[in-house]
Formats: sequence, C-alpha cells, structure tokens
Amino acid sequence: MAKKDRIYELAEEILAQEPRGIGYSELCRRIREQALEIKHSTIRGTISAAPTDESNSIERPSRGWYVHSRFLASKPDPLSNRNSGGEEAFYASLADWMEHDLEGVTKAIKLGGSLFNSKWGTPDVIGKKVSVGEIFEERMELISAEVKIDPSQLVTAFGQACAYCLFSHRSYVVVPKSASKAEIDRLTSLCQVFGIGLVFFDESCVENPDFSLVLRARRQEPDYYYVNEVARQVKNDLFG
Repeated sequence: MAKKDRIYELAEEILAQEPRGIGYSELCRRIREQALEIKHSTIRGTISAAPTDESNSIERPSRGWYVHSRFLASKPDPLSNRNSGGEEAFYASLADWMEHDLEGVTKAIKLGGSLFNSKWGTPDVIGKKVSVGEIFEERMELISAEVKIDPSQLVTAFGQACAYCLFSHRSYVVVPKSASKAEIDRLTSLCQVFGIGLVFFDESCVENPDFSLVLRARRQEPDYYYVNEVARQVKNDLFG
C-alpha cells in the first residue's frame, strides 16, 4: 500500500470516531503513532493536501480542523436539543450570570419579546453598569445580550447583537457551545472585528446552562437619543 493511501486510511479511521472533528496537529500525531515507518513530514504534507483529493473522505470545514465527510453530510435537526421552554427559559439565568459573573454589570433584567416595538429588536437581557462610591467614577453603560439555542442561527444572533449597539455601550451574543467548530470560528472572528462579546452556554440544560465568557465586548459609543429612549422603557425595572 502506498504511503499516501495508508495515511488516508488511518486518518479516515480516526476521524470516523470524532463527530466534531479534530485539529491538524492532533490528527497528524495520531497517524504517526500508528505508522512509525512514515516520516512525520510526509504525514503532515499528505494531510494538508487531503481535503483537495476526492479519493478520500477527509474534509477541512475550517482552518486547521478536519472532519470525516459523513459528519458533514448528516444534518441533525437543530431543534433536537431544545428544551420545551425555548430560549425564554434561559433569560433569567443569563441575567443572573451577567449580574454576578460578568465584570462591570451591576444589574441585569430579562426582556425578550417586542418590548421596544422597533425594527431594531429587543435584547433578551439588558443590564447596566454604574459606578458607586468610587473616587473616579466610570460612565454609566447599557449592556445588551441576545440568546440563541438553535446552532443554525448564529449569524442571525450576531446581526441582532450588532443592531443593539445603536443604544448599547456593549453587546453580547450568547450561543450554544454545541455549534460546529466551523460556525464558531466564523462567529468568533466576526465578534473580534466588530467588538461584540461572545458567551457560550449549554442549551441542553436549563437548570445549569454553564455560561462561559469567550470574548469580552468592547465599549462602543451608541446614539444617546436611542440610549435614552430605551432607558425610559426599562427605567422602573433597571434603574428603579
């Protein structure tokens, strides 16, 4: 058997056991462990070129990440992991997490729905940052968050989080950690470019969503006409 075919065979066997795929270096390392007779440089070169060779089932959905084609072909129902409460079931726990674990948020409340009654949408959770008792007090901030439990809605969530920058000093997108690595990589890059915060959570467990901060949102300067318009609508709950 040719070296290339041997490498492809081992790679396919390894990837067949990894539904979410594995990284380039890890894949090469595992192949090397089972084929000590093949030079490491040969393995690395062959794996790098594998996704462009139609004779194998090795795919590269994002930079440095490899997956068996069978897992790309199968499209699981994005609603399969949803709980009966939908996204709304996570609003209260997200507000609590933001208030107690997200640095800079002094109070957060759940919203959702169409409270703001505008094409810019209503954040699922909104919070404030207020300095009290400090010698040098920071400016007050509004912080918004958009939750999505459907892994296919990551770009939609990002777009909504961007829209909230119209009236928010910081905006976060909160998405399932079960989303594919390729989608997560794209979303992470977008968030870095636009300064949107990124939070992962376990959408399969309402009782313990395990929110985790991935990227902290950068402070933006919103339009204060809209900041005050929004603040008036949540004045009693958020500023009372």
